[in-house]
Amino acid sequence: MSGKGNRPGDGGGVAELDRREFVVGTTASAILLGSGMAAGCGDEEGEAPVPPANLGAKVVDLYDPGSVDSSGKLDEARVKAMLYKGLRELTGHQELAKAWKALIPEFHPGLRMGLKVNCAFYRAANSPALIKALVQTLTADLGASADKIIVWDIADVLVRGAGITTEATGATIMGTTMSPSAPGYETTSIAVAGKKIRLAKLFTELTDVTLNLSILKDHNIAGMTGALKNIYGVFNNPGDFHKDLVTALPAIYALPQIKGRMRLLITEAFIAVSEGGPLAPASHSPGRLMMATDPVALDAQALTLLNSIRKTPLPAAKLAWMQGAEKLGLGKVTPELVKITM
Repeated sequence: MSGKGNRPGDGGGVAELDRREFVVGTTASAILLGSGMAAGCGDEEGEAPVPPANLGAKVVDLYDPGSVDSSGKLDEARVKAMLYKGLRELTGHQELAKAWKALIPEFHPGLRMGLKVNCAFYRAANSPALIKALVQTLTADLGASADKIIVWDIADVLVRGAGITTEATGATIMGTTMSPSAPGYETTSIAVAGKKIRLAKLFTELTDVTLNLSILKDHNIAGMTGALKNIYGVFNNPGDFHKDLVTALPAIYALPQIKGRMRLLITEAFIAVSEGGPLAPASHSPGRLMMATDPVALDAQALTLLNSIRKTPLPAAKLAWMQGAEKLGLGKVTPELVKITM
């Protein structure tokens, strides 16, 4: 696994933050639009909690060269430190309880939370280390019940195949299909982009809000996966929407049944697939973690990172869905970027 953009495994403990950069504008946005302005974001400590819609195009991009070694093994303590730092920087709250309440203002003890992961191809999937850290802070700091946190994807066999188990994470593991107890899809369909879809019951009936977890990898049709593309795993017939993905992907994400459930978006880039995705195994270990509430801004920053480790940049034509998403008001292709080195 290549270490380009990473200095693997220094063997030390979690370092104190030593550098922070605020950057407006990315290579990705230059590819897609040429220019743009980011929306305002954040709130100051002591103010009322700010719901995700008011965090604007803020993207926190954390880098820790010791978070992953040359074999792709993650350091759990460093991953946890990156997550916690990211939550604080994204919301402007140093207390994690306040950070979570800013992201999930409607929280109450009975609220059911879904962690929609990306495990369709287990050779490059979300990590048990990150999910464990999320479950720990959701329970310890927000007060969520572990039995009301469900980690899920299309099939639980895929999630477990990535090493994501109840024992490893502390959460319930489920899948929409491929097991006798799988809840399946809604019987009522929704018309979108000239076709119909049925949403996963895990998304609509068994959870109330969603944390959207993607992993950095290229994709032979979409160009790349990310926060937006990850929602192709929440309905029954994603293959029907690949040929017209440029318009269909934004239209599907914009559905209130989908957009309205998203509370936090995370792209894991501890490891990454830069060529041959989504089927190829991880090829790089960037040691990065990105967080936002704006899916377009997050995907734009993920694209910048992905292009930096590829032999050649991804063609802009394959990524036109980002522009379509911005036009639908889903976010900004020019993120307000906070870069942190741990």
